[in-house]
Amino acid sequence: MVMPHRHNFVTRRQEVNPDFVKLYPQRVKDYFTPEQLQRDGFGKMPALIEKNEARREKQKAIEKMETFFEGDSTKAVEEFLKQPATNG
Repeated sequence: MVMPHRHNFVTRRQEVNPDFVKLYPQRVKDYFTPEQLQRDGFGKMPALIEKNEARREKQKAIEKMETFFEGDSTKAVEEFLKQPATNG
């Protein structure tokens, strides 16, 4: 189990655990503020978190648009088969 914080015995304070950041980058925003990340040498992390969240939201919107069909499953399959093939 990797804890999000580690104790620095020289400065006598809690700091960001680099192992936690490497193993769980998606959870960093739940445990640390941008100021804490900047202070402990992870200054680029908040920008990366925002970029990944924007990408995730965009992907969710695309998936929602692609999987929306009204009616029963038979009609949904028929509508899906009528769509032109995409190379992607």
